[in-house]
Amino acid sequence: MRNFLLSLFFSISVLWAAAQTITLTYPTGGQTIYKEQTINITWSSTGLTPSTNISIELLNSSNITVLVIADPTPNDGSHPWLVPASLTTGNYKIKVYRTGGGASSTSSTTFSIINPLITVIYPNGGENFYPGNIMSIEWTNTGTTSPVTIEITNASGGSPVAIIQSLANAGAYNWPIPTSQPPGSYKIKLYTPSNTAVADLSDNAFTITAPYINVNSPGVGNYFVGFGLPIDWTSGGVSGNVAIELQRQDLGIQKVIRTSIPV
Repeated sequence: MRNFLLSLFFSISVLWAAAQTITLTYPTGGQTIYKEQTINITWSSTGLTPSTNISIELLNSSNITVLVIADPTPNDGSHPWLVPASLTTGNYKIKVYRTGGGASSTSSTTFSIINPLITVIYPNGGENFYPGNIMSIEWTNTGTTSPVTIEITNASGGSPVAIIQSLANAGAYNWPIPTSQPPGSYKIKLYTPSNTAVADLSDNAFTITAPYINVNSPGVGNYFVGFGLPIDWTSGGVSGNVAIELQRQDLGIQKVIRTSIPV
């Protein structure tokens, strides 16, 4: 009888130990995860109480630990993890196990950790602006909500100049082009200061042109006193009103025709 009871106790103990399992449910492999993204590492367990300590590690594709994510955390089935911006991009696995040894589970295949994406939509090349215009800078982002810095850079080289720093990553910003902005060819650059690898540049250059007014008529020729003289002009980057004056080349202003007329 004593041997029977010992055998029964041993069998029950073995069954109890065997019932302690952990099963990783996310990420199990095949996913794409972005740096600076917060993911929930999830698992299920049997034979372990909620107070059991759980450890979580990040493994490389060779199953070597590269980062301890949690040691320990409660066995509540979920642990939030902010993927570090400093982490090298590549293929990884997650390992979840009972702290100190015992039940464990690892991603069945690798998942990818990559940099978030920012893409400049506008201006993306070929546009023309004038000082004083409002430039609507637009972009898309994937995998990040971190603030962005916007810079304007000369297409032929030179140091970028900040337009605005630590801007909410909302996908659009209206930039009043300074009247002092030199004419030239430029590109827009966006990046996240927290991870400067998350960046994009206009595909091609746009131009900022100096404002102008060109008189089309009257042109060079002879005109007679008493006859109507049509005056017309074209302009770019000019708003508001203009004045029209009659000038003699050698004497300067001879007559103010209009002091203010819409451009």
